[in-house]
Amino acid sequence: MSGETTTLVLWDIDGTLLDGHGEGKRAFYATLERLFPGKTFSDIPMAGRTDFGIWHELAREAGASDLPAFSVFGELYAKVLEEFLAANPPWLLAGAGELLRAVDAHPGFHNGLVTGNFFQGTRVKLQALGVWDLFALDGTPVGGYGDHVPDKGPLAREALEAWAARFPGREAKAVVVGDTPEDVRCAKVAGIGCLGVATGDYSMQALSDCGAEAVVPDLSDTASLIELLERIAA
Repeated sequence: MSGETTTLVLWDIDGTLLDGHGEGKRAFYATLERLFPGKTFSDIPMAGRTDFGIWHELAREAGASDLPAFSVFGELYAKVLEEFLAANPPWLLAGAGELLRAVDAHPGFHNGLVTGNFFQGTRVKLQALGVWDLFALDGTPVGGYGDHVPDKGPLAREALEAWAARFPGREAKAVVVGDTPEDVRCAKVAGIGCLGVATGDYSMQALSDCGAEAVVPDLSDTASLIELLERIAA
């Protein structure tokens, strides 16, 4: 593997690959209610944020002087999320499955992750979609996850560091694919490009204005998108 170069295609999940019908958010609040019975919590936007950051914002509303660790919340949230997604399974967005498989089959690409979801939540969602195996590398995807940082800024850099630690003799380039300005920003923090996808709450113009190297309306044109990813990562 020494001397070879891989391009990591670092995917955001929610709004980029899947439509979860709001079940992730509902499961998040249901978990808070189980940990803090009788408490109510503000309805806050979650797009582009990390589970860790959302947890700390909302858990403070419970008024507890000593909050449980995020790992306590995360262990319960993964179970609740699995229940919710089993009852109302998520959908892959248009073209997402085909493009993931094309990246997986590409000799110079590898599917990775840059997601605000914590690791176990990521696993639950990708398994519910039936695409976990397209990310798993020796059982564990390469990625940056939202279980320890308040925002997504450092996560693309962490994904590259994770690759370097696992494959010290194999150089990696990368490109982020995401639907929010936070995805663009985390690509910039890592010094890499971003393909914006206007499938979530932000328009093509908004993603272009914040610095995405290219923006597409969806992931349906597999062949063109593979070429576009190659150009952005070059």
